[in-house]
Amino acid sequence: MTGADLPALNAALNATSAVLIVLGFLAIRRKQVLMHQRCMIAAVIVSGLFLASYLYYHFAVRASPTSLTAAGLGCCISSCLTHTYCWRSLLYHWS
Repeated sequence: MTGADLPALNAALNATSAVLIVLGFLAIRRKQVLMHQRCMIAAVIVSGLFLASYLYYHFAVRASPTSLTAAGLGCCISSCLTHTYCWRSLLYHWS
């Protein structure tokens, strides 16, 4: 796998996470609590893999002194902060 393959991997991880969230929603509507929990945990894990892959791609593969503008850096940092906040909220909820 090369750096050029990472955007497709990121899209697949993001789509997988979305499917797991929808399946979890359907499971809880059917009162299938265990299935809901499994889908949500899997969605969090896949989202974490997406975040790691996304950040690696943008900071290690694509980053060069001229490729990252101030606006691009701002978007990357705000994305990282919102993901970090969501993870913190989930971990707080589970503890």
